[in-house]
Parts: sequence; structure tokens; C-alpha cells
Amino acid sequence: MYALAYERITALYAITADHQTALSEKLSALLDLGRQTFELDYSCVARIADDTYEAIATSPAPGLLASGDCLPLLRTYCSRTIVSPEPIGFDRATGSDWEKHPCFQKFRLEAYLGARILVEEKPWGTLSFSSRERVDRQHPREDFLFIKLMAQWIGHELEREMHVSNADRLKESQKTLEIQAALARASEISQSIVHAIGEGVVGVDDAVPHRIRFLNPAAQELLGVEEGEVIGQPLTDVIRRFPDAPGQTECLLSRLVHGQTFECMISAPGREMPFPAQFVSSHTLDDSGLVVLTVQDVSSRWEAAEQLRLAEQVFEYSPEAILVTDGDGTILRVNPAFTLITGYPPEDAIGRNPRILRSDRHDEAFYREMWRSLADEDHWHGEIWDRRKNGQVYPKWLCINAVRMAQGNTRYVALFADISERKAHEDRIDYLARHDALTGLANRRLLDDRFAKLAAAARRSDEGVALLLIDLDRFKQVNDSLGHQVGDQLLVEVARRLNVSIRAGDTVARLGGDEFVVLLAGIKTHRDVIPVAEKIQAALTQPVQTPLHLLHTSPSIGVSLYPWDGEDLDSLLQAADIAMYQVKAAGRNAWMFFEAQMNEEVSIRHRLESDLRTALERGEFQLHYQPQFDVGGGEVHAWEALLRWQHPVHGWIEPCDFIPVAEDIGLIIPLGEWVLAAACREAVNWGGQRRGNERLAVNVSARQLEQGDLAEVVARVLRESGLAAERLELELTESALMSNTPKVQQTLRDLKALGVHLTLDDFGTGYSSLAYLSTFTVDRLKIDRSFMRDIENKPNNAAIILAVVALAKALGLEVVAEGVETLQQRAFLAGNGCLKAQGFLYARPMPAGLVAGFMPGAQ
Repeated sequence: MYALAYERITALYAITADHQTALSEKLSALLDLGRQTFELDYSCVARIADDTYEAIATSPAPGLLASGDCLPLLRTYCSRTIVSPEPIGFDRATGSDWEKHPCFQKFRLEAYLGARILVEEKPWGTLSFSSRERVDRQHPREDFLFIKLMAQWIGHELEREMHVSNADRLKESQKTLEIQAALARASEISQSIVHAIGEGVVGVDDAVPHRIRFLNPAAQELLGVEEGEVIGQPLTDVIRRFPDAPGQTECLLSRLVHGQTFECMISAPGREMPFPAQFVSSHTLDDSGLVVLTVQDVSSRWEAAEQLRLAEQVFEYSPEAILVTDGDGTILRVNPAFTLITGYPPEDAIGRNPRILRSDRHDEAFYREMWRSLADEDHWHGEIWDRRKNGQVYPKWLCINAVRMAQGNTRYVALFADISERKAHEDRIDYLARHDALTGLANRRLLDDRFAKLAAAARRSDEGVALLLIDLDRFKQVNDSLGHQVGDQLLVEVARRLNVSIRAGDTVARLGGDEFVVLLAGIKTHRDVIPVAEKIQAALTQPVQTPLHLLHTSPSIGVSLYPWDGEDLDSLLQAADIAMYQVKAAGRNAWMFFEAQMNEEVSIRHRLESDLRTALERGEFQLHYQPQFDVGGGEVHAWEALLRWQHPVHGWIEPCDFIPVAEDIGLIIPLGEWVLAAACREAVNWGGQRRGNERLAVNVSARQLEQGDLAEVVARVLRESGLAAERLELELTESALMSNTPKVQQTLRDLKALGVHLTLDDFGTGYSSLAYLSTFTVDRLKIDRSFMRDIENKPNNAAIILAVVALAKALGLEVVAEGVETLQQRAFLAGNGCLKAQGFLYARPMPAGLVAGFMPGAQ
């Protein structure tokens, strides 16, 4: 598109930039360029005046028209083009409304593209291209832009030539002007008028261009010029109609010189702003062709008249209803908006009392206060409900002002607007403030209100309230793999299923994300909750069919009871949250009541979090290393760094127990950086019998990858430790890559640029594995240990390993199998092309101090 536009503009510039070529030749070249560009047969520049279409330039010549041909405007397509601010174009007239146009009837022009030409911002004529043959495409937007640009250039050139012609005429008449100036100064008649008349007086020739012979002082002040400056100049140089158009000022002054009296807006060279002037009369005083004009500034009168017109316009076109009554309350006038809002036409309202609008929603005290305010303050405003003529009651905002007349009478002017839409909008805002925008369920604010009412009712009836906290299992994976739009569709369907699973008096709310709350009233015992919980679980376990996907999810539900598990909503939510996480820990897709012993588990986790925050400072973490071998077991290729925590009280704590906690509390970022730095330092210091080409493998969490500065951290650690970048291998899980954000992609590119190796860990356990392989550049795949277990008896596991090995070979990647513990597993890997392995069969993880002297087979 840009190349096409450049080509067109270059061709246009080649034609228009040559200042030695006459305008007529440029127009001819321009028309040829347009016919070629738009693939149409005929082109024409036409001057349009009144109802006449005159061809100024045509191509080809002779063609459809010749220069000088005149037609009635309505017989041409240009009759619509001249009044359209944008170009007009169509690929065929047959079968469209253009088939009825006289131009089609006369010339049978099927295809057309035209734009109007403006000269001094007024329609002057048209530029058009046409063909008797249909074209096989609609005109694209670029065609409309280009023809508009061509028309603008033509208008500009016409303006320039017009100004050049005017300048030449002024120069030629200079000598004559000097002679006429001398005559004007010698005229006794002019002098007597100057001293006798207080209005502006201008003496001019009766012949065109009506050159100025004299100005009296009032005219000089009115027009802001000195007499000596303008003697001999055409009257049009001093007085111009405003706004002006070609020929309008000349026509106006001709009428003035010939004795017509009128008013209009004019501009003068010495006045900053245009002003309204009254030309009262004109007189021919002698045989010399002298005409005397009288001019008066009527701005004050025009302003007063404009104020009256404005007031009437405001009354007639105000969007607010206006009602005027006399002192007794009899309606004198109403505006159209009054009729539109109330339904009462003027003939049904004038002469009656505004009581015809009463809705009977307000008592007499309301109206007494209104009249008191009018009597004491001459003003009242407020919201009021009235009744339309058809009986419909509606709210309006009403302002009444008492106008005290000079004659002692009083008028009351009431302005009011229908605020039905505003009230509805306020109701909508209130609804949105209390409901979830996506699902329409109650939000936390409305949930608070509903619980307060249910709890109060429960206290009166000596019953309880059940709170069910529902979390969708693996919902994040739906969002991350299929997109938020699909996730939203799932949430809407879940909300619907929850609504149909409860009774009319119960409440469903969405707290945010994939968390929902159900409040059940009238609970006498926990057994009352069981049928509802089972019904909800069954409903949410069923697959959800969206337009493009069949989604499977399940609920984890925690249940707490009022008043037994808590006496306020926050306590109940906390208790249900504990129960819900107990469900997730037990395998998800179930429901569970809150029990007191769950608090102990929460306390244990809190203590673990607290200890974990200080463990790094106290130096309680250690790194153990497990080697990776070739399958034959004779050579070590890499060492994987494994984090260990020796708690001062509880001893060794398994990584599976504290790593998820570190992820949750945000400690994984500094902890991961410590692991990287410590491992790199220890790898450099191994020495001994270790070869310098054995890689160091360090696990990286999703949080570290999403942080965005991982590459900078790795570069700094390599620089400070002295470890070569090619010896460092970062192990990433598929879950770490699931967000697939631009930040993650850039981080991976930066790591590869450092020369670091990337390994996709736990391959096959995540989602969209092939999609990640096509998106991210990794060096090797690591087969998860879960596929190695009982490989002899599980053919599916064996098939998956074979597929991963084949895929890796096709992509040129290395494969490492972890969790190798038996000779049968090693033999399977060796026989099927997996050349690297890691597991207890070869070596267990060992402290850093044992790495330097480790030799295969030494354990």
C-alpha cells in the first residue's frame, strides 16, 4: 500500500512541480495520469456555476466531452459530487440507484470517480473520471485519497492564478488612481459633505471598479484607514463582504452604487474584526460620475437583535422544557421540549394550571415548602415526579424562578428535564457496584449485605448459615493455554450452574478469579448442607462445551457454618478457605467441612513460612549435586545442583515441602539467586579430578523467569564466580514457560546470547509441549522420572519415552532421562537411543565436598 501511494505521489509531483509549464498543460497531464491510475476511460475538469456544467479540460481530446462544452448540471454525476465533502465513486451504475441518474440515461457511464474542487474554500467545480464499461473492483480507499489530493492541487492553482491577475490589474491602474486622488481633494462638494455629515461618507466613481475619491473623518474612523492611503483604490480594497466568496463583494458594491440600501457584515483593512454595517443611501451628485455612499456601524442594534433571536432560539430549541406562568400560575407559554417531555401540545397547556402535571407522589407539605422558597428566595429546585399526558409517571429535575416585572407583576419560569435515563443509569451503576461484571453474581460488597441479613434472621430463628467457598481446579491452566476469553466463558457457565443448584433464598457470589461463594440459609445441622454440596460438585464436574473447546474442570469446596465456625463473614471465609485447601491437598474435586484441627495445619504452615524467611540469613541451606552420565555409566557430563534445608529443630526438610511455600511468599527470587551464585562458586572450586568441561545444571523457577532480570543476574554471577557460560545449564519446567509473555521470550533470548545452555525439565508433564518447543530454543529435553517408574509393566510410559526420543532427534536436541534406578531401565534407554541418564542407579545426590573426588562406580 505504501509503495503504491509513493508511486502515485511521485507521478503527481513530476507534473505539478514544473513551474514553467502552463496550467492548461498540467491539467491535461493530470487527467491522463488519473485515467491511467484509476483505469477509467474519460476525465474532465469542469467549472460549475449555478445549474451549468462547463468542461474546462478533458482527456482524451476529443473524447466524451470537449473543452467549452456546457451541460445542465443535473444531467451529470457531478451534481452530487459538487455538494459532497468527500469523493464519490462506484464500479457500476446498472442495478444501483445511479441507474436512475440523468447522466447514466444520457451517456451510459457505468463507472465513476469524482471529487469537488474548492477555490478559496468554496465549491468551484469538479474533477471526474468515468467509463462506459464496468470495472471489476471497487475503488479502494487509496483512490479516494489520491483524487482528493489532485482536486486540492487544482483548487490551489486556480486561487494562485486569480491572485496574480488581480495584482497585475492594480499595477496598471496606479497612474489613473493618482489623478483621481487629486480631483477628490479639490472637490468642494466632497469637502462640504466631509464637514456636514457625522456618518461615514465615501465618495466613489460610479464606474467599475468604483475607485475611491474621498472619505470623511467618520468614514476614516469607521473603516480604520487614512484618506490619503486609499484615494484612487477600488472600493473592494477597503470594503469586503464577510464572509466573502468570488464575485460576492463586487455584486454587493454594484448594488450599493446603484442606489440600493441594505445591511451586511463587512471587513475593512483597519478593523481587526468584521462588523455589521448599514449602507443607508447612495447619490449621484454631478456629471463627473461621483457617487456618495453613507455607511454606519450598526453593531449595537445587531447585538440587541441577536440577543432577542438567541433568547427565542434558546426557548424554542432548548432540550429542557420551559414553562412560563403568570402570578396566579396560569400557563402563558411552553416550548417544544415541554410538549416532547409531557405530551401536552401548547393548545392543551396554555391557559391551564401546572397542576395538570401532578403525579400525586408528593404530599401537600412538599408543595408548601416549594412555594415558601419561591416567596422568600424567588427560586426553588429539586427532583420531582410528574405525570405525562398519557398517564406515565416519570422523574424530572425542576428549577423555578420568580421574575418580578417592572409593572409589579410576577412571572414564574420553570425549566425541567426528564431524568429517567439518568435514574436508570444510577440504578445500573449501583447494580454494577454490587454485582460481578462478568457473571452478574453478587460481589463481595453485596455478599456482606446478604450475610448480615441471613445472620440476623438465623439468630431470630435459632438456625445457622452455611458458607461454601468454591475454587475451580486447574482453572489457571485453561486461562494460560486457551486464553482469557475461553476462561471467561467457563466462569459464566459455572455461575449459571451454581444458580440452578441452590434455592431461591440462597446467595451465589463471585469473589474474583475462579473463587465463588454460596450462602445457604435455614441450616439446622451440617447434614442440611450435604445434598447441596454434592449437587454443586456434580454440576461443576460435568464438561463445559464452549464454541471451540470442550473444557473439563472440577471444584474444590470448603464449608464453614455460622455461628459454629465463626460469627462474621471474614471468619467464615477463612475457615472455609482452610477446608478448601485441605481438599486440594487431598487431591481436589471434593468438598470438606472445616474442622478445628485444620487450624493446627495452618499454624504449622505459618511457622514454616516464618522459619523459611530467616533460613537464608542463617545459612541453613546447602547444595547437593547429582551427576548425569552417559547411559553406559562411564563418563559424567553434568552435575545438577539440588537445594537442601537443614532446619535447626526439625532437621532435613524435603524440597517438596518448602519450595512451594517459598514460591507463595515470594522468597523464591532471592533463594534462586543464592542457589545460582553458590553453585557457580562451588563448581569453579571443585578442582581435583573434575574435568573443566562438566556442566553445572541449576533449576530456575517460573517466578525467576517472569521477573525479567534473570539474564542480568546470570551474567553478574558468571562474572563474579569466574565460571564459563558454556558450563552453565539452566533447567526450566514447562509450567515456567506457560505464560509465554514477551518478557519471558526476551529473557530466554538474552540467556542464549550469554552462551548458557537451556534444558526443558520434566518434559511431557505439562501442557502444549510441542507448542513450546516451536516457540523457545532449548538445547536438551529431560524426561520426567514419572515415566521411568515400572516401565517394564507400563507400555504407555515406554511409548511416551520413545516418542520423546524420536522428537528430540528430529529437532536436533539431546535427551536426558532422570529417575533411572534399575538395570532394566538403563537397558531400555540404551536400546532406544537415549544416551544420557541420571538417577540412583548411577549416583545419589552428594554434598559439594564429595564432588571433586567422585569417580563413576565409586559409590
